[in-house]
Amino acid sequence: MIKLFEYLNLLPMIQIMEKETEADDIISFLSLHERYKDYQKVILSSDKDFIQLLKENETILYRPTQNDIKTVSSILKEYDIHPNNFALSRAVVGDRSDNLSRSLSVWVLKL
Repeated sequence: MIKLFEYLNLLPMIQIMEKETEADDIISFLSLHERYKDYQKVILSSDKDFIQLLKENETILYRPTQNDIKTVSSILKEYDIHPNNFALSRAVVGDRSDNLSRSLSVWVLKL
C-alpha cells in the first residue's frame, strides 16, 4: 500500500485522507469549496451520487466501469433533469443502489 502512495504522489492530483470520514464527503466538500472554484475537477467514480456535484465548465464525472463521462449537458440530455436536482429526483422515484424505495406513485417532472 505504501508503494501505491509513492506512485500517486508523482501524479498532478490532490490526495486527502481523513480518519473517520467517507471519501464521498471529502469529494463533495472539495468540489464545492471556494478555494477550488476555478479548478477543473474530474471526479472518478461509478457512483451516481456524484452527478449532483457537476458544474458547467468546472466539474465532470468519469465513470470507469461504464467508460463514460458525465457533464451537465449530458445529464440534461439523458435524464432531462439538471444535476442540481438529480439527488432529489432519485429520492422521489426511488433508487435500488442507495436503498431508496419508491413510496408513492409519482411521475418525474422537470425541476
